[in-house]
Amino acid sequence: MKKNRTLVVAIAVLVVAGIAGYAVLTGLYPPKSGTEGAIGAATRYQSTQISDTDVSLQDASVQAFLQSDTFHKIATNPVFRKEVMNNAKSVQKLKNLYEKSKLSDGADLAELLDGAEVAELMNDSELLNAAAADELFKKAVNQDAVVELAKNIVASKKSKAAQAEATAAELSKAAQVLQQAGVSSDLQNKTKLLYNDGFAELLAHGHASELLDNADVLELLSDNGLAEMFNDGDLQSELMSKNVIEVMKKAPAEAMRSEVLQYQKSKGY
Repeated sequence: MKKNRTLVVAIAVLVVAGIAGYAVLTGLYPPKSGTEGAIGAATRYQSTQISDTDVSLQDASVQAFLQSDTFHKIATNPVFRKEVMNNAKSVQKLKNLYEKSKLSDGADLAELLDGAEVAELMNDSELLNAAAADELFKKAVNQDAVVELAKNIVASKKSKAAQAEATAAELSKAAQVLQQAGVSSDLQNKTKLLYNDGFAELLAHGHASELLDNADVLELLSDNGLAEMFNDGDLQSELMSKNVIEVMKKAPAEAMRSEVLQYQKSKGY
């Protein structure tokens, strides 16, 4: 008798579980209406799964950033507003630049370069892409003599008095070193690339070849919209702030774009 009762209870539990499972799978449960007060702002996400966007928007640092004076300053910058309005993918491209520029030792562009130097890389993007296709040049930038040369170039740029005098001699030496490494195609321009502030800085830190091997970053450096942002003196320092970069990696691109567009709408742009 006891066994029969246990069997009946077990079957009943399975039936109830089956009905509940069917209700969930078919959307009958939980109810889709009448629960707005309990769900609150999250009602716009009618999904049984939590998306990456949901998680990001719940991140306290992301929420704080979107409401901060720093983001307001970025969002109200005319160049940034114009790019966001004209190109829906501009914010995502900015995020991609931050994420894809991570280097093998854990460093990133923000730790090695300031905004002006990233702008310099972008201004020479065509030459960078040409150099990336030259295997001899890519090998040359790893040679000790070239790295040491780059260190001297970076040091001379920090001394305004020595810069003019050193430039001619160092350029001649750079051309000689590259030629000895087998670089012959467009040697003059590739030599001048060593005097690109951003490239020289990466070269001095031993990261030039990583940049040349990173097709994604080279493509992003060639983006005219991003170049316009980084060439804006008022915007570049904000975009290269380490704190801004870290939170922008987590903040959904669409949420950031939405904030900018809402501001534009409120101001009648």
